[in-house]
Amino acid sequence: MSRLTSNSSVAERTAGCVFAETFRSKEAIVENNASVVNISHLDPKGTVTLNGTTDYIKYDLRGDEFNSSEISIVFEFWPGFEADDDINHYLFDSSSGSRHIVYKDSYNRLIFYLGNTSVGYTALASFQDYWIVGERNILVVSGTSGNNKLWLNGHLIISTTTTWTVKQPVQFFMGATYANTALFKGKIGQVKVFKSLLTEQDALNYYNRSCLPENKIIDLPMRMIDHDVANLRTTDISGNNNHGIFGDGSTPSTYPVKISKIGYLNKSTTSFRIPLTLSTPKISISILIELDQNTAIGSYLFDCRFNSGVGYAWILPSGLIEGYNIVSYIDGSLGNNCSKGLHALTLICSGHNIAEQLIIGARFNYNPLSSFLSNIKSFQLHTRELTQLEISNIHTSLLRKANNV
Repeated sequence: MSRLTSNSSVAERTAGCVFAETFRSKEAIVENNASVVNISHLDPKGTVTLNGTTDYIKYDLRGDEFNSSEISIVFEFWPGFEADDDINHYLFDSSSGSRHIVYKDSYNRLIFYLGNTSVGYTALASFQDYWIVGERNILVVSGTSGNNKLWLNGHLIISTTTTWTVKQPVQFFMGATYANTALFKGKIGQVKVFKSLLTEQDALNYYNRSCLPENKIIDLPMRMIDHDVANLRTTDISGNNNHGIFGDGSTPSTYPVKISKIGYLNKSTTSFRIPLTLSTPKISISILIELDQNTAIGSYLFDCRFNSGVGYAWILPSGLIEGYNIVSYIDGSLGNNCSKGLHALTLICSGHNIAEQLIIGARFNYNPLSSFLSNIKSFQLHTRELTQLEISNIHTSLLRKANNV
């Protein structure tokens, strides 16, 4: 792993993170090819304090961090100055001729560059209310030529259609211009660069310090501690009481054959029914499964065909997933082919108007030939389309749960 990504999570790297710094020690950031100029204090918790007159940090880059038509930057900072102080303060900058910049200028505007092009700015009135002096702020830039956005503390401040071209700098500066002027006063925390586009939801998640999404209405981890024998169900821990009832709730043959530490060993006999009323343009379903054969031919992952908002998914003989109203799916473990082994899957589904119930691990009529042939270990449902970063975090969490037993 590159030293400049070692401060990122697996999910962030999967989502395109190529540079990550957290400023835990001078020795650590120097190992990341940084030159530390006149800095006396780095907090082991992950911040660096800059005095606004002499302090800044300069990185010598590998040469591939910004060579992408899609760039996103996450910048955590604690400003030591008011937004209306009439002074230039650079949050970050890069080499002359290849500049990627965010700064607050002497006219108290917030300005950002991508690919050596000024792609947007906004006046003080648009961002002052969100600029918190002495407190934690999160700025997120996300841009591709013709579509550029900047969020401050979860609020969209700038959105432009300015075009720009790819420029790879040789150096990256924290708290100063490339000429070591217009220095920043305050503290800087995490700084991350992605060769991909972060979304508004990602910007909000970073601001809320949450890598896992909200809007979850079903969360069935299917652990032994969630096995509710008295009520013939596995417990929903989302707080919405959408518990998974075994089969039809009365037939013994639909009960689990065996419960492991990380889920039910179904062997084509266990399915779950969730009474549910739901109307939403899109849903995201994340499932942890383990196949004990190369494919689970004809196996239904879920079905909700009792209503006009039809949606279902099954595994084809080829190992691919097919269904109705499936917009896309992502396999976080073995690629989009369900061969033997452990899989964390997320399916994005459209047009759902569930009026009665959701079936997990079987067809709506409980046809044994359509029952899921291997093991379902977790099931989550979110009431919106998840971002790539959120999906990566869910998959990492699910696979870690399975592998750390």
